[in-house]
Amino acid sequence: MDAQVDAMNFRVLEERLQRSERWVRLSMIGWGITVTLLVAAILTSTVHARQPQTDKLRVRELAIVDEMGRERIVIAAPLPNPVVNGRVEKRIRVVSAGVQFKAPDGTERGGIAASDDGSFMFGIDDERGHERAHLYYLPSRGSGVYLQDGNDKESVSLLLPAGGRDPKLVMVDEGGKQIAEMPPQK
Repeated sequence: MDAQVDAMNFRVLEERLQRSERWVRLSMIGWGITVTLLVAAILTSTVHARQPQTDKLRVRELAIVDEMGRERIVIAAPLPNPVVNGRVEKRIRVVSAGVQFKAPDGTERGGIAASDDGSFMFGIDDERGHERAHLYYLPSRGSGVYLQDGNDKESVSLLLPAGGRDPKLVMVDEGGKQIAEMPPQK
């Protein structure tokens, strides 16, 4: 009888062991699925938390700096007044939008400028900030090229007036005297 009771107890223990093994397997599968879902939820939540990218950057002024942190190119609307030899100077005309190129000391070396009146200019300055070359269009005057020496004395001006009639070339010497004009003044 003891052998029969022992066999029955052994079978009951064996069934309980098999059920426990099944629960352990199911628990491991459940934990695996839970961890997988948790990781997926974390990954998708960080993707959705990012700001959407746009194809447009909207700023009033953008300064591009060199490795020392000095402004070398400024793109702005309106364009700030120029710096010449460490001093801020008043711009000849208001520039509603433009690009300003600067030397390491901040002196304006040239730029591209547009004004609200329809004017558009491209200028080149020397290392001292003196205006040396301009390509321009001014609705009231026309379009032209203006070149001058570093002392604002000698110059060459080519002008195609508004309306496109009577182009003119004028040369001025270092004394400020007009030395040539084409066509000659009537």
